[in-house]
Amino acid sequence: MSHRILPLTFLTLLVFVAACNPAYPPAEGVECRVGVVGDSLGVGTSATLPEELDRVGCSREFSHVRVSMPTAEGTAILKDQSLEDIDILVVSLGTNDYYRADRFGDLIDQLMTAARGKRVVWNNIGGTIANRIDLNNALTGASLRWDELWIHDWAAVTDAQPELLAADGIHLTQDGYTIRAASIADFLRSG
Repeated sequence: MSHRILPLTFLTLLVFVAACNPAYPPAEGVECRVGVVGDSLGVGTSATLPEELDRVGCSREFSHVRVSMPTAEGTAILKDQSLEDIDILVVSLGTNDYYRADRFGDLIDQLMTAARGKRVVWNNIGGTIANRIDLNNALTGASLRWDELWIHDWAAVTDAQPELLAADGIHLTQDGYTIRAASIADFLRSG
C-alpha cells in the first residue's frame, strides 16, 4: 500500500512545485549575477557551474560551499556576506538537515530572511536520503510564503535518471555533477 502512495505523493509534489514557482524565470529582468551557498552537492557542481552560468549569460560572483554544510551554517554565512553584487542566490542545502525535517521550514525561512529580498533558486532534494519527501514538502510550503523563492526540481531529474546518483544514493557521479550544473544554469533562464 505505501509503495503506491509514495509515487502519488511525489507526483502531487511535482505539480505543486511547478505551480508555486513565480510565473517568470529567475533571471528575467536582472543582470544574472549569481551567488552560491551549498553542501557537498554544491562542492561537486562548483567545477563546471561557472562555465554553465557563462553559457546562459550569467556570472558567479561568490561561492560558499562545504561538505556537510547544514542550512543553519549557510544562513550564518549569508548574514555576513554582502549581497549587493548579486541578483540571484543559488542554494544547495537541506541534505544535511534530514534528521530535523520537522524544523526545515523554519530553517528555510531563516535563510530567506538572510537573503534580504534577493531572488533565491533552491535545489530540492533528490536521491534516496531519509525524509526527502518531508524536506521537499517544507521547501514547497516555503515557496508559498516567499515570492522570491524558486524551486529547481532536482528530485525530478534524479528520479528520471537514477544513474546520475553515486552508490550512496545522495551524491552524484561526475556526469551527474556536470548535468546538475547545466540544469541549474538552464533553470535560471527558463524557470
